[in-house]
Amino acid sequence: MNKKEGRAEHARRSREKRNVKRARSQTGSPKPTLDTKAAQPNRRRRRFRGWGRIFLAAMTTIGGASAAYVLYELRPKVRITEGHSLDEHNPLETQFIVTNDSAAFDLRDVEARCSIADVRTDTVDARGFIVVDPSSGKLGTISPGESAAAPCGFNAVLKKYGSVRSADIAIEVEYGYFLWQKRLLKKSRFITRSGKDGTPHWFPSPK
Repeated sequence: MNKKEGRAEHARRSREKRNVKRARSQTGSPKPTLDTKAAQPNRRRRRFRGWGRIFLAAMTTIGGASAAYVLYELRPKVRITEGHSLDEHNPLETQFIVTNDSAAFDLRDVEARCSIADVRTDTVDARGFIVVDPSSGKLGTISPGESAAAPCGFNAVLKKYGSVRSADIAIEVEYGYFLWQKRLLKKSRFITRSGKDGTPHWFPSPK
């Protein structure tokens, strides 16, 4: 084989190799292409779902907080305060006032009980007994914003023992209320203190 024939043979083999590579490249798996138009809606859907979940979580939190606030505002609110005294020099003649500060519902079948933790008069020291007047202890229904007097019969029991020097008493109010199956109890304690003129008055006890 002369040089000219050798070069021709080399060229033929090179063409065959190139043809084989070209054929392999054409029959192989095509490279994946990104469909940007299809990918954009998917991103929007994912973003929308994310914001939707955040919105639902926020609304659930707000709804729960609102429900808790409503229940808190509708809770029973009973206030017991010193009322009118039938004898300004004798604190045991004082009537106590039960007020319904609740927003919307009645206090039903209200009953008041008065008890003495400690009382000192001119002649006696008395402790730990309950004074209940069945006729005055039943206050009935107290509507929202209304009040009822809860007279305590302390003086009827202790007036024969002289003037009161000091006293520590408790007023208990039992009542029914909307949504509560059991009867509820409110208790307030009061102690006597003398004013500038020496007249005794009742003040809420910190106990």
